[in-house]
Amino acid sequence: MTDPAPAAQPSRLASLDGLRGVAALVVLVYHLSLVLPAVAAAYTGLGTPPAPGTAQWYAVYSPLHWLFAGQEAVVVFFVLSGLVVALPAMRRVDHDWLAYYVARVLRLGVPFTGAVLFAVLLVVLVPQVHRHPSAWVDIHRFPQLDWRQVVPALDMVSGTYLLDNALWSIRWEFLFSLLLPLFVVAGVALRRWWPLVGVASVLVTYAAVQSGSQTYLYLTPFLVGTVLAANLPRLQAAAERINRTRARHLVWPLATLAGMTLLSLPWLAGGLGLVWPGGLPASFGPVGAALLIISAIGGPGLRRLLSTRPCQLAGRYSFSLYLIHVPVIMTVVAMWPTRSFPFIALVAGPAALVIAVVFHHLVERPSHTLAQDAARRAPGALRAWVERTAQPTASTRRTTTADASGATGAGASTETRVPAFSVVSSAASSTAQTVAGPSGVPDGSTRTPTVPSPSSPAGSVTVVPAVSSSDA
Repeated sequence: MTDPAPAAQPSRLASLDGLRGVAALVVLVYHLSLVLPAVAAAYTGLGTPPAPGTAQWYAVYSPLHWLFAGQEAVVVFFVLSGLVVALPAMRRVDHDWLAYYVARVLRLGVPFTGAVLFAVLLVVLVPQVHRHPSAWVDIHRFPQLDWRQVVPALDMVSGTYLLDNALWSIRWEFLFSLLLPLFVVAGVALRRWWPLVGVASVLVTYAAVQSGSQTYLYLTPFLVGTVLAANLPRLQAAAERINRTRARHLVWPLATLAGMTLLSLPWLAGGLGLVWPGGLPASFGPVGAALLIISAIGGPGLRRLLSTRPCQLAGRYSFSLYLIHVPVIMTVVAMWPTRSFPFIALVAGPAALVIAVVFHHLVERPSHTLAQDAARRAPGALRAWVERTAQPTASTRRTTTADASGATGAGASTETRVPAFSVVSSAASSTAQTVAGPSGVPDGSTRTPTVPSPSSPAGSVTVVPAVSSSDA
């Protein structure tokens, strides 16, 4: 059953762009804080963690942790990608999967490769030869670099991410992108069971933490986002109903606070001295991210804040910032290994922002253009290839028939063999004509959405209620 869309449904949820931008800035601050040895020890388990009552302790274990919640921000990216990337495929029964895959691979692969090469360039120019008291910095420094370290860094699926620590999440964005048809089917099938999906996400995440399964740990947030996409029209309609009542002044602040608390529960619980079963606090991360995203979509206050120009600018450059900020931090530390943390932060932070803008214009935006152009050309190129392959088939059929006709008197067989590929092509063409009927878009529109950019932090966050969009 198709749920009705709200009367006025925007083609772009600007607040989600802003949320992605804020999350990318939080990741930047998080990695800057890891230059501090005590903070790095709290996350890596190597060294002496911050003493209670110190500023660094409050940065890790108090609500101030929200300003440094880089790990939690990545969970938000994953849920956002599940929502944004799955939505166009849910809106049309004739979704162009070939164009989607071509665009998605280029949209992720080109900036990923550019970020690795940028990191290599910085290591070559400024070798990271000095040891550092921060365990995080010391783990990721490269005193020497050769091509055997670069090749696995360029592997987006199963490579190493020491050259640019932030790139580990792109692996899961890419795997989710490859599995998107399965996620779409699951999201549509489970959309009316969303409460159970929330409970199941907690249980699966807990099992993944306990067992060490990265697949279940990192793909679960994408499924939560996909179920959000399947319920987006109903979610927006419910938000409109809430916003017409005075309850909105209570509902949305509580939803936002609950989302942020669930995301950071492991650290907040640790600061309060609460004893939890191992891994349980972290299991609420996908649900917390979903609540935060729902608040950004429906809550008027948070939506206005995230739609302001600073947040929108952060959203525009968020993917590039996410890709390049760690090599910039490592290079600044290598250049001034004995300088204080405030000096490192005041140099590396602004430098990362400026370089992210340059990277966006030199690498990310051209990758958008390349991906869109390749996606437009891919179906035509496939048809041309099929036609070229089918032409010899027709010629072979005529030749075989003529030869058989001439040899009939000698008892030769007149059977004409048609290669199986031509039969499959014909069947696929017939099926395509049958499937391509009325639009599957909930609001009845027949306009075709283009492939969206990822939200994680990749690309612009574009929600497509059957309106063209721009990866995430």
